[in-house]
Amino acid sequence: MADVCLIHLKSGGRPAMGLAILAASLSRHGVSCAIIHLSDGTSDFLGETVHKVAAEEPKIVGISVNSYTYHTAKKLSEALHAVGNYPIVWGNYLPTMCPDTILQRLNCVDYIIRGEGEISFTQFVQKYLNHDDPSGTPGLAYRDKGQIYIREAVPIQNMDALPVPDTQYISLFLTPNDYMEIEVARGCPGNCIFCGQRRFYEISAGNGPFPPVRYKSAQRVCREVAYWYERGYRKFLFGMDNVINKSFWEGLLRQVKSYPFLQEISLYLIGRAWELVHYEELTDRMYATFQIDAIEVGFESNSTAMLSLLRKKAS
Repeated sequence: MADVCLIHLKSGGRPAMGLAILAASLSRHGVSCAIIHLSDGTSDFLGETVHKVAAEEPKIVGISVNSYTYHTAKKLSEALHAVGNYPIVWGNYLPTMCPDTILQRLNCVDYIIRGEGEISFTQFVQKYLNHDDPSGTPGLAYRDKGQIYIREAVPIQNMDALPVPDTQYISLFLTPNDYMEIEVARGCPGNCIFCGQRRFYEISAGNGPFPPVRYKSAQRVCREVAYWYERGYRKFLFGMDNVINKSFWEGLLRQVKSYPFLQEISLYLIGRAWELVHYEELTDRMYATFQIDAIEVGFESNSTAMLSLLRKKAS
């Protein structure tokens, strides 16, 4: 049994790292949590998912929703609402962008958490489980007597304070032969017209200043890599699509003496084309020091005019 069920609307594959970090944040505060993946491999995937949730006897159900999972989330929420005596809370990109529209249209959604959930959702859960009024929770959107209220979100100010993802959950999907994902940073320095990431983090910042990208310190990343290294992992994916950051990598290069195993592990990085061009000397040093299996980059267009329309620096 779990106090909270978090539902990921995909089955199999890799773990939902965001939910794994959220579950670890809840665990820090004594809240038990189960992460459930949608049972979409069968004809009655909604019924099977509802059955999985019922088996946990949760007091709160949270669902991670994006635009491409909206219809599935709606059907599942309706099914859960019909049988469960718990609030249904939506979070992630889509609810953050349009909480009022969702709450107006869907009675099966009781609350929405906007922006990052490690602070807001944890506070909401604590208040709800203690039978306190959760309406003042930062980032919360809710209905009350026909009116919709939307609270300003709060960002994670200190990335180093985030916990290591829930180990028990991660072990269900990954073995030491797989790439372990390490969240290096959050945010984006770009402002591409086709992507909602920058707007998501602007909303997450609430009334405060908006730093385009927030990095974990190199030492904190080393400690997290060491945590998994001790558990047999030797391959790591640094999760952040503009990971080639000069100050971060220079910091990591300085940590090699303190963490010599960094030269034994394999790295898979995700970067941007303009970063590789701009930081060519740094990239050479990275390859000379670390075992880098690949740096994945995206190519939107080979047209300068199109890149300008997309507000891209390079491709």
